[in-house]
Amino acid sequence: MQPFLFDMNAIGLAAGGLLALPWLFASRRGVQRLITVLLPFQALLGVGLVGVGLVNGVSMLPKLEEQLHLNEVSAGVNLIVAIVSILLGGLFGVQIIARLFDVNSPKRATAMALAEIVAPYQGMLGLVALAAPLAYFLYRIHLLDWIHA
Repeated sequence: MQPFLFDMNAIGLAAGGLLALPWLFASRRGVQRLITVLLPFQALLGVGLVGVGLVNGVSMLPKLEEQLHLNEVSAGVNLIVAIVSILLGGLFGVQIIARLFDVNSPKRATAMALAEIVAPYQGMLGLVALAAPLAYFLYRIHLLDWIHA
């Protein structure tokens, strides 16, 4: 596992978590405007999160058993960062795909319905996306080493 690439994944995941938080308050009037402003950023970050999460997840799998013998909690945090980045990037992609179709297209209506279904999960994953990189960086600077000891 390359630490620099994984660090970039954790930083991108934290940014994605911040961009996903407005979906928790999507029913409020002013938040809808904020969500439409954030959509282009979510699209770019979503593609990046899926790509980097896949690369980190695939590169971590062969070394996972070795990591589990050293520190199970740290290996779990690394795995959560990779999985949540893929999931959150995918949910960002669903929001963008819904807006790519023609306004009168039945495909757009189906995609918008799917986007509304996954919107609450995007907000909840945003909370996890803020907690997982925090735990990852606390492990990197050895502040959580006492958990395994």
